[in-house]
Amino acid sequence: MKFDGIPAPAVRAYHAAAATLARSQPTCGLRWYVLAGIGLAESDHGRVGGSVITANGQSFPHILGPVLDGRGPVAAIADSDRGHLDGNTRWDRAVGPMQFIPQTWAAVAADGDGNGVANPNDLDDAALAAGRYLCSGGDLRDPSALAAAVRGYNDSREYVILVTAYANAYRTGAYPSVPAQLLGHVRHGPGAPLTPKRHRPKPARPGAGSHTPKQPHQPKPHQQKPKPHPPKPHQQKPKPHPPKPHQQKPKPHPPKPPKPPKPPKPVHKRVVLTGVPQPCDGGWCVDETDAGDLAAWARVKDYDGDCTEETMNAELRGLAAAGTSVRVSVAQTIIAHEVTDARTVRFEVPDPPVCEPPPDPTPTPTPTPTPTTPAPGTD
Repeated sequence: MKFDGIPAPAVRAYHAAAATLARSQPTCGLRWYVLAGIGLAESDHGRVGGSVITANGQSFPHILGPVLDGRGPVAAIADSDRGHLDGNTRWDRAVGPMQFIPQTWAAVAADGDGNGVANPNDLDDAALAAGRYLCSGGDLRDPSALAAAVRGYNDSREYVILVTAYANAYRTGAYPSVPAQLLGHVRHGPGAPLTPKRHRPKPARPGAGSHTPKQPHQPKPHQQKPKPHPPKPHQQKPKPHPPKPHQQKPKPHPPKPPKPPKPPKPVHKRVVLTGVPQPCDGGWCVDETDAGDLAAWARVKDYDGDCTEETMNAELRGLAAAGTSVRVSVAQTIIAHEVTDARTVRFEVPDPPVCEPPPDPTPTPTPTPTPTTPAPGTD
């Protein structure tokens, strides 16, 4: 799956995290494009400040947010991990492409790529941890619950508007870019509320900075002497040919930036997939096509015929091991010839294996033949 402006490792991380949560927390309803919106706002998908994201999802150099020492528009959060993640033993700093502060990472740390290490600098891990954090807000298919969950990630109304706009853009196939001037204001990560300190500058005094305090009182007569030939007439002389008209001339005909192309419209269709289920990209595929949230399908019977009631994942593994074909109806959303979303609508096993209980290990006694007595008079 390809999207302009999103590196392939980031797309993989967001989709895998959403698929994992669809299995473990099916009532959450988190979609991949919400994680993409947060990833763009927090770190431009792990590429802010000259960092790059590698094929395995690692962001190098590691991304560190501002020192959370209470100065300026940041909260004061004392060190919580002895500098283990952020290298600061006095104050915490947000870490990684999803900008987790250490104390929040300790609560939701995740191993998204299954390598045995939960690392906030690995987007596979950080995306799953961000999904867990958001899913604590309830059913995210409800717009109000989603807005509340995003605000819990970063307590700023501006941040909620920004992430929601990014998520909707990715959902419809538009490819936004992060405004550079906003990064320093919203990149504080989950658990680090935005609490700006407002400093209002004192109004400048008339003429401040151009004279010393003593001079305005001493040369009053001298200030009046230049009145017969004040500089004002000299300042007014250039009025017949002031520079302002020349500055205004270019305004009517600057080159206008080209209008961005309209994003492609999403196409919704339903397809029927038939074949042996196979694991793929953190979920399940049938006929080499994403079968949607198949692992979250409500199991109603023993599909793989092993005489054991199991989870849907275990049933699918049994069907895959036995080479049994299934039939799945999937509702797809297609943008620019790419499948951006897939949802399982129907699942069935046309020729399900039959549960055959093992034979009774107790042997059946063989009847002993009864000897026959010859009839009288016979030899």
